[in-house]
Amino acid sequence: MRWLMNVLLTLTIAFTTGCSPDGVDNGILKGHVDIGPLLPVAQAGEPEPTPSADVYAAWRIVVFSEDGIREIAYGDIDSTGMYQIPLPPGAYIVAGRPASGTGFVGQQKQPVEIFKGETTHLDISIDTGIR
Repeated sequence: MRWLMNVLLTLTIAFTTGCSPDGVDNGILKGHVDIGPLLPVAQAGEPEPTPSADVYAAWRIVVFSEDGIREIAYGDIDSTGMYQIPLPPGAYIVAGRPASGTGFVGQQKQPVEIFKGETTHLDISIDTGIR
């Protein structure tokens, strides 16, 4: 049911902002996601492990209205930690959230501005809370 609400909201935004069906009026939000820590204790001199595809799949990127209240869109994170979300031009707030939708676990929300026909790069760090 939630996916249907997201689809309807996305379509509503596209039609009310005058977006053409081929997305020409949209901009793109894309970037890389760092997720960590992945181990409770880091060993001095040893690098942090790289997140697996399953770790990335457990999270998604959520785009909110500028006031941070309404969820506008979301994007999945691929197996290399990259995401890409087409959006109408405007100001938004972006954060990582568990794909299960259960809270934000204290994730930092970041402001971003999207421009017509442009790609905006925003790298995101997700804190797993593992200590």
